[in-house]
Order: sequence, then C-alpha cells, then structure tokens
Amino acid sequence: MMRPAIAEKETSNRRRLRVALIVAVTVIVVGGLLVLVVVVPPIVVRASRPDIRTASAADQLKSENDLRGTLVTMLAGVAVAAGTVVAALNFATSRAALEETQLQNRLSRQQDRDQLELTRRGQITERFSKAIDQLGERGEKEPEKLDIRLGGIFALEQIARDSPELHWPIVEILTAFIREHTKLDSSPQTAADPPRDDQRVPSNSRVTADIQAALTVLGRREVMSRWPELGSIDLRKVNLQRADLREANLRGAKLAWAKLNGAHLQGAHLDQANLHTRTSRSPSSKPRSSTGPASKELTFRKRSA
Repeated sequence: MMRPAIAEKETSNRRRLRVALIVAVTVIVVGGLLVLVVVVPPIVVRASRPDIRTASAADQLKSENDLRGTLVTMLAGVAVAAGTVVAALNFATSRAALEETQLQNRLSRQQDRDQLELTRRGQITERFSKAIDQLGERGEKEPEKLDIRLGGIFALEQIARDSPELHWPIVEILTAFIREHTKLDSSPQTAADPPRDDQRVPSNSRVTADIQAALTVLGRREVMSRWPELGSIDLRKVNLQRADLREANLRGAKLAWAKLNGAHLQGAHLDQANLHTRTSRSPSSKPRSSTGPASKELTFRKRSA
C-alpha cells in the first residue's frame, strides 16, 4: 500500500517542478524580448548615429521605431524557425513514442500468445494423460469398462486433430493397443515370422467394440503435409476377423500374417500395403499342407454398396 502512494507523490513532485521550469523559462524569454525591443533600440541608435543627439525628438523616435520593427521582423523569423524545429522535434518524439508503444503492444501480444500456447499445451497434456488412462482401463471380464476405453479412444482422435504434432504418437498408441489385444501369437518371435500352428482362433470370432473403434479412428485419420506420418501402421499378426474396414486408410500398412477372414474391405485404401501370408521355403523343405494356417488364402466378405 505504501509503494503506490510514494510513486504518486514522486509523480506530483515532478509535475510541479516541470510547471515551475516552464514558468521560469517563459518569464526569462518575455523579459528578454521586452529588453530587446524597448531598451536596446535607443542605445543602438545613439551608438550607431552620433548625429542623432542633435536631431529632433521625432527623428530620434522614428529611428528607434524603425530599429524596433527590424528587430521584431527578425524575431518573427527566428520564432518561425524555432517553431519549425520544435514541431520537427515533437514529431520525432511522437513517432518514437508511437513506435515504442507499438513494440510494447507486439511484445505484449506475443507474451499473450505464448501464455495461451502454454495453457493449450498444458490442457492437451492433461487430456492426453487422461485418455491414455482411460484406454488402459481393463476389468476382470472383457466387456467391463468398455465405455471408458471407448471414451479414451475417441478422445485420442480429437487430440490428434487439435494437435497435429501428436498425430503419429497417437497412431502408434492405437496400433499398439490393437496388436496387444488381438495378437495371434504371444511367442517371442519377430513380427515377420508366421504365427505358430498351435495359436488358433475360432473362425467365427470377431473384434471387440473397443478394437473396432480403434480401427475406425485409424481408418479415417487425416494425414497433414506439415506433420507427415513417420512410418507405416503396424498390424502384423493380429486377429481382425469380421472387422469393419470399409474405406479405411491403410496405405502402406503392415498387415503380414493378419487374420482378415470375413473383414469388410470395400473401398479400403490398400496402396503399398503388405498382405504377405506365405513363408519363403528352401528347396529342401517339405511342402506345407494346403490346410495349414500359413497357406490359407485371405477371404474378404463382400457386400453390395
């Protein structure tokens, strides 16, 4: 409470000092002009014309007035020049003040934008963390907490749209979610190896609602030129039987050994997608039975549009 009062007192003191200086300068200037116009002409006339002393009073007064007129004209010119200089200085000062004000406004707007960006990033981070927590909610039984997982999946989709820099991390999170909960083979093989023969799934099984939601989000994602995707969607060795992948964006997707029996792929974009389902065999290896899981052909359910 004391600091504003002290600052106000200092401002008042500076204002009074400024007024006093202006008054003093005005008095000095007016006094100097009066001396120059009233006192100086008689002295100058007597000093410059010795014969003026013998002239009449009217001649002396006329000479003094002529000199006063000359001085007034000169002072008027000096005043005009001084006014021009003062106006130029005021213009320069005003322009500098305006530029300073504009600079301060730009800095203030930049600070506001930075603060808004920090706030936005904080909100995005909070939403992202909450969506990840929702995605990881699992119950003892599969349908439990399904609505929470669905909320997390669609929240991640909205975050990817609001923050393009998080687009690819969210794609990788959703693909990892699909792989983890639909994988055909839990053995420590590489993704390029076919699933083991003992890893069988019922032919009438279908993906769960949360897996379908993740597939839908991946299939309708938009790729922006400013934030290109850093790789291909990795859905190798997953069980996507009877999944709805119509018009899905699966360009360049890795679908090797994925089980796609009965999947709806009408209008799906599969340019450069890897659909490899056979292993390369050496000449000495025995031919595999045509009914083996590694040699089965993909069967896609087709429906009329």
